[in-house]
Amino acid sequence: YFRLVLAVFLHFGFRHFIANMLTLLAFGPIVERTLGTGRFLLTYLLAGILGNLLSFLARPDVESVRAGASGAVLGLIGALVGARVKRIAAAPSRFKTWHVLAAGTVLYAWIAGTGHADHIAHLGGALGGCLITLLLPGREHDAAERERRRSMYYTLLAVTIFLLAVLWRVIGGSGA
Repeated sequence: YFRLVLAVFLHFGFRHFIANMLTLLAFGPIVERTLGTGRFLLTYLLAGILGNLLSFLARPDVESVRAGASGAVLGLIGALVGARVKRIAAAPSRFKTWHVLAAGTVLYAWIAGTGHADHIAHLGGALGGCLITLLLPGREHDAAERERRRSMYYTLLAVTIFLLAVLWRVIGGSGA
């Protein structure tokens, strides 16, 4: 509980707290307008927990202390990606969107070995936010929405496999 849930609300100092809160201030209102208040809160909390869970599974050492809202905040950014994917899942232009998503993921994985940040929790939170948004029922419930959702699930499976491969590379590359 402490490592998965409470860590979302703790920080390693004032600068750490301010950085997360400024990012939350920048993206939070957009995500709340996009998802609604209930889905926003659920996504924030679950993405933070999923980010911490992935971090724990990747590096379960007891001596390690992790804290911060970064996984949850990046989960909100992932939720925006998920909301965008929902809107364009059946659109013919989605190929360009996936290029951007893949390039961003590769770039993040490339720089993930720097600093003391818990990049595994960041990636887990972002992926969690995206998955949560894709899996939560939307406001549309017609046949076209169901067909878009089915198409999106297959695309999501491919992206998830890709992100897990990138994550495996990051974990393997760090000697963990």
